[in-house]
Amino acid sequence: MSSPNDDRLKKGFIWNTAGCIINALQSVILLAAITRLTDAYIGGIFSIAYAIGQQYRPLGAFEVRVFQVTDTKGQFSFGNYYSFRLITSSAMVLAITLHCLLCYGIGSESVTIGSIALLRVLDTIEDVFQGELQRRRRLDIAARAFTIRVTATTLIFIAAFGVTRNLLIASLLSLAVSAFVLYFLNVPAAKTLFSIKPAISKRRIKELMGASTPLFFAAFLSSYLPNAAKFAIDFFLTKEELTFYTILFLIPMAINLIASFVFQPMLSSLAETLAEKGIVSFSRMIIQGIYLSIVASCIVLVLSVPLGVPVLSFLYSVNLDPFTGPLIILIFSGTFNAICTVFYYGLVALRKQKFVFVSYAVSSIIALIASNTLTFSLGLLGASLSYLLSMASLTILLGACFHVAKKTHFSA
Repeated sequence: MSSPNDDRLKKGFIWNTAGCIINALQSVILLAAITRLTDAYIGGIFSIAYAIGQQYRPLGAFEVRVFQVTDTKGQFSFGNYYSFRLITSSAMVLAITLHCLLCYGIGSESVTIGSIALLRVLDTIEDVFQGELQRRRRLDIAARAFTIRVTATTLIFIAAFGVTRNLLIASLLSLAVSAFVLYFLNVPAAKTLFSIKPAISKRRIKELMGASTPLFFAAFLSSYLPNAAKFAIDFFLTKEELTFYTILFLIPMAINLIASFVFQPMLSSLAETLAEKGIVSFSRMIIQGIYLSIVASCIVLVLSVPLGVPVLSFLYSVNLDPFTGPLIILIFSGTFNAICTVFYYGLVALRKQKFVFVSYAVSSIIALIASNTLTFSLGLLGASLSYLLSMASLTILLGACFHVAKKTHFSA
């Protein structure tokens, strides 16, 4: 007979899997609706707006959740995490606003892009509740709320855009509904388990910032790696070509989705395994994560070569026949990205955040140079090659850092 904790763990895994899938598919579904109801140009506006939101999401989250979930000794209270999150989320709003004004000026397009990007701010607010619930072994509550909110937001956006054909109206209505669902599905449940009052402490905020800053920069740079090519396409090519690239990018994103929903629930277990069973068992979990990433990538590759372009062309009502080469390149890139995720979690559990930052910093410099150079000279093929180059370099760097960190920890 299973215990209540086992039942909660199973429900948490199921809800978390569903939430991760729906969240990853959100941009897929919304872009499909937009391109079918309007055209590739409007799809390009949505694509760059979504990319901007994703780019600044790490600023709002400040990558504290990984630290929060693995804070098994209770070094910080929820009030500390919550206060810090309110500060970082406000910084995210400011950053998105400044980005839109500097890149697109004052006008309807800038407002539309900004409103879509701001949908990601609500993710960062909810994330701090999810992190605390997961730390308290109630991932089932957090994942259920997240799944329902993302589903409701997606459906409202599609319905509103279907009626109005207006991205701004659709995004504003989605923001309102998402905020409503976030509050009523998270706050009452959280209150039954812990105090949700912010605990403002300059000392604690400084400590959290000090502990999370390397991870924040790594996450920000991690977001930049897939977005670098999109930003280059938006600058050098057309909105239509940005739509094509975004559609092709959905396949490697599926690889990352599989890796994420399999590995993220293991975060707490990873930290506990290191503390209780030692570095050998911990390393075995990392190897299993890499193995699962490679297997998932092989499955996606086998299915995508014959089916990827025809299926995507049909779903999005665009012609992607000339882009089989870039698609295959992006699939290999996704494999490297999934392996990077495994090494990343391993280094965080070992508390080697600086290694993570250095790896992402070097790879981001490579991505910046490669994306602009190759996109300008080779178009979408160059954009795909630049992403492959940045992901391959990141895998090598993180792998080397994990090897060094493991040896150091074992020696200690």
